[in-house]
Amino acid sequence: MKYGKLLIILTMLMGITTTMSAKDGYKAMKVYMFGVSISFNDSIVNFTDIQAVDVYIANDKPHFLLNREDYSYQLRFYIERIQANNHPTCLVVYGKTEKEAMKKYLKMQARYTKKAKKTYVINAIPSTQFKFQTMLPDDLREEKIKNSNVKQEEKK
Repeated sequence: MKYGKLLIILTMLMGITTTMSAKDGYKAMKVYMFGVSISFNDSIVNFTDIQAVDVYIANDKPHFLLNREDYSYQLRFYIERIQANNHPTCLVVYGKTEKEAMKKYLKMQARYTKKAKKTYVINAIPSTQFKFQTMLPDDLREEKIKNSNVKQEEKK
């Protein structure tokens, strides 16, 4: 009986340690992404082009985009830089295929053009002006920082 309980406890501990492994929690993937910036103060809506971006996706059923807020902040900082006194609400939408992303893009655009109850000024942001940069997951970013610190110490 004692061995049975011990075996169950050891099995549970091994299960916990394998699920806590961060590298199994995500996978690298190429997705098609676009950003939308909405300013409700002056009714301006900005759409970026659909861009192919290498990202990290949660390795689970919904395949959630990791660090999605960082991609939104990239767009927000760009919009704040080009449009003074504009505090936009930004979001990022992605699809696994370009066709899926285009479908979401057209649906989002229709929301602010055809189905809108008020008039919005729609601006396009070409990928020559703004491009999303790949964001590493937090544990990979920390590992990269540690490795660069070690290399700097070795040079000294």
